[in-house]
Amino acid sequence: MRNIVFWSLAWTGLSAAVMGCNGPEPLTPYKVAKPRRMLVSTLVDLENNNAWFIKLDGPTTVVNRHEASFATLLDSIALTEGSETISWEVPEGWSEAEAGPVQFATLAVDDSANPIKVTVTRLPIAPDEDVDSYLLNNLNRWRRQLSLPPLDSLADAQFEERSVDGQKLVEMSLYGREPDGAEENAVGAAPSPGPPAGGMGARGLNVDLPEGWEQGASTGVSALSAVVKDGDQSARFTVTPLPASPWPANVKRWVGQVGAEEMSDEKILEATTKIDVGGAEAQLIDLVAGPEVKPPRRLIGVRAIRGNTAWFVKFDGAPDIVAKEMENFKTLIMKLPLPE
Repeated sequence: MRNIVFWSLAWTGLSAAVMGCNGPEPLTPYKVAKPRRMLVSTLVDLENNNAWFIKLDGPTTVVNRHEASFATLLDSIALTEGSETISWEVPEGWSEAEAGPVQFATLAVDDSANPIKVTVTRLPIAPDEDVDSYLLNNLNRWRRQLSLPPLDSLADAQFEERSVDGQKLVEMSLYGREPDGAEENAVGAAPSPGPPAGGMGARGLNVDLPEGWEQGASTGVSALSAVVKDGDQSARFTVTPLPASPWPANVKRWVGQVGAEEMSDEKILEATTKIDVGGAEAQLIDLVAGPEVKPPRRLIGVRAIRGNTAWFVKFDGAPDIVAKEMENFKTLIMKLPLPE
C-alpha cells in the first residue's frame, strides 16, 4: 500500500509540474515536413525551339516505387519530325489523364494509397539561348519548390545526360521536404501585404510582356496588369498580392465572377492542377462561363504562396483569346519574379 501511495503522490506532483498552476500548457501548432522527391527530365529540342519537361513529383517512397516505370517512359519518347509534339508509350498500370491548360499532357500513376501524376510541359527555347543557363534556371526553380538553396553553376548539380531520338535529355533527381497538405498549413495566417504603389513593377514585377500584349492600368491592388486584344475581343492578365486564404474559397469567388457552374470543395480540388509560378509551386483552375453568359468568358485562376503572401494570377476574357495565348501565358507566369 505504501508503494501505491508513493507513486500516486509522485504522479500528482509530476502532473502539476507539467501542467503548471494555471492548467495545461496550450498546444502550439507546427508544420510537419515530409520527405519529397522530384524526378524531372528536360528534353532539349533545338530543331523546333522547344524544351520538354517531364516530371514525377511526390512523396519519396511513392516516387521510388515508380522510378523504373518513369525510366521506361523516357526511353519510349519519340519526336515527331517537323512538328511541335512528342509521343511515348504509357507504362503498365498508368493511364492518360486530363491535362491542365498549361500542360501538354498528364499521366495518372497507379498508386491508390498515394495518387501522383506525371506532367509533361512544353516551353519555347530561343535559338540563341545558352542551354546550360536555361537548364540551371529551371533547376533552381525546382530546387526552390523543394526548399533547397539555388546553385551558382550547372557544374555543381548532379544529373545524367543522354540522347533520346537524336536530342539531348537531361535527367535530374532532387530530394527535399514539404509541409503537409493541410489547407491551414499550406496557407497560414498571413497578414495583408498592402496595395502596391505605382502599379506595374511596384513590387519588382518588371517583366517583358509577350508580343502583342499591352500594359494595363493598375487596379489599385494589382502588381502587374496587361491586356491582349484581337479585334473586338480581349483578355486581361493581372497579378495581385493579397492575404492568404483557403483555395476553394477563392475559386468559388471566381466562379461567381465568370458565371461558371457552382462547384463543391471536393470538385474544386479534383479540377485543380499544380504548376510553377516564378519558382513557387502553385495551384491552377480553368473556369468557363455557362452557356447563358454572353459574351462567352473563360478565366484561368492561379494562386502561389510565397512567404506570408498569396499571389493571385488571373487570365480572364474571351475564350478564343485565352486559348490562343496559352503558350504566352505559361511562359510569362513561369518567369514571374515573385518576391519572398
